[in-house]
Amino acid sequence: MTDSYWSLLLPLLRGLIVTIELAGIILLVGTVCGVVGGVLSALGGITLRILFGSIIFVVRGIPLLVQVFIVFYLLPFMGLTLSAFVTAIIALSVFASATIMEIVRGGIEAVPHGQTEAAMAVGFSRGQSMYVVVLPQAMMSILPPLITQFVFLVKATSIISLLGVPEIMLSGREVIERTLLGFEVMTMIWLLYTAICYPLTMLGRHLEAVLSARGFQAVKN
Repeated sequence: MTDSYWSLLLPLLRGLIVTIELAGIILLVGTVCGVVGGVLSALGGITLRILFGSIIFVVRGIPLLVQVFIVFYLLPFMGLTLSAFVTAIIALSVFASATIMEIVRGGIEAVPHGQTEAAMAVGFSRGQSMYVVVLPQAMMSILPPLITQFVFLVKATSIISLLGVPEIMLSGREVIERTLLGFEVMTMIWLLYTAICYPLTMLGRHLEAVLSARGFQAVKN
């Protein structure tokens, strides 16, 4: 019986490695682009605010599954033939960047404007005041929703199985088709996702409680 369950678990673990790799790249790209975009949106004039606001509105208004297939079919139409894995990274990174950008922008705007004015009054440039004074304070309210978004993005990688990327959900479907043990396989997939997402969820809740006790209000995503 143990050997039987191990034969089910082994391909799922291989799929889990792909899921973790995919999620790690998406989180890295999304966080970097989201932070840069959030800062530019907060620092920039009306043009940048409208531009980034429009991007966020469009991305958050379209179901993630639809976005994935738009990228999947749009890139070949534009003459770019990429692997399903790279296409998945691009599609989910766009979504991650837009959502994280909105979180960062909200965190920056939650910092009293007087902090920036005080920093500039003692000789800091606007960019320096943002980096030295505003961002460290904004991170206090940004961290809990960022972790929540990370958890969502890890689970969202399951959509990519529709593109043929051999992550955990596609691996699970293949095992089910071969063994017809749907309940057992899906239970294993649930436990593997829980092993990744539950600690992150608990960390986010702990940070939110700690920051709330110190007087910081988490940004609502």
